[in-house]
Amino acid sequence: MKRKIRDRIAAVIWAVATFDSRTEIEEFCRRQLELSAKDTETAIEEARQRIRAAADVDITAETGKALVRNDYLYKQAVKTQDLKTAARVQRDRLVILGLDRRQAAASGDVIEYDADAAELEATLDNVRAQLESLRIAPEGLRIEDLARAVVTHVLEKEKQLLCLSSATEEPGTGTEKSS
Repeated sequence: MKRKIRDRIAAVIWAVATFDSRTEIEEFCRRQLELSAKDTETAIEEARQRIRAAADVDITAETGKALVRNDYLYKQAVKTQDLKTAARVQRDRLVILGLDRRQAAASGDVIEYDADAAELEATLDNVRAQLESLRIAPEGLRIEDLARAVVTHVLEKEKQLLCLSSATEEPGTGTEKSS
């Protein structure tokens, strides 16, 4: 008897989650499950309560659990020297923490549009294009590599200037060499 009740509740939960209108849910309960109008009303309300309870998740706790599992998997992968798994686990960690938008997008998560981020991305693309045209940075560099290329270029220019000025000045004095 209890199994039959559980099966009915599961069927009503499925109906509530599947059908778009209350009329379709009530029709399913009456025809398929052979429930009375009063039992249908009670079953629908209980199904909705169970769905709400299932959806009531403590995100902080679930994120914590995921991070603990992630740490364990990472340590096991490093311990067994499985570097591919260790790298994949680290990428998963970024997704868990929401730090890697591309991974989140690939996994099907919804990413909210961020106007500030879009503006910064457009600015970065503009800077990248200018640096590429000046042949300071090759095409398609990540932001970290782009910054490194700019710093290297600036340091090279300063080094060239120092080399030119050292031929005409006494080192460390700023005065011209006497011949």
